[in-house]
Amino acid sequence: MVSLLYLAWLYVRKLRFFGNRPGRPEMRRWRRYPVDLPVRVTVPNRAGGTKAFMPARGTAVSGGGMALYVDLPLKRDDQIQVEFQTPSNVRVIGTVRSDTGHCFGLEFLTPL
Repeated sequence: MVSLLYLAWLYVRKLRFFGNRPGRPEMRRWRRYPVDLPVRVTVPNRAGGTKAFMPARGTAVSGGGMALYVDLPLKRDDQIQVEFQTPSNVRVIGTVRSDTGHCFGLEFLTPL
């Protein structure tokens, strides 16, 4: 009986620590903020110096990167420039770190 109570206590303690709760501490280096931002992506042409401009959508942003939906054939380690469509037109350069379909994980070269 005591061993059963001990196992139940361990299970509840594990759920409390690893559970997906609002009070759970952030395990990442930067906190992510869900957003819906219109951005413009600038990609250097692989053959020369001309650039391609493409509208995109930012869905999550942090101090070190962002999640980005864009209709471009980007690959890992590609460098792109993202321009936030704000009155000050902030521009950051980042590297593609992950890709799933048209959703890309971007790491900023210089943190925001």
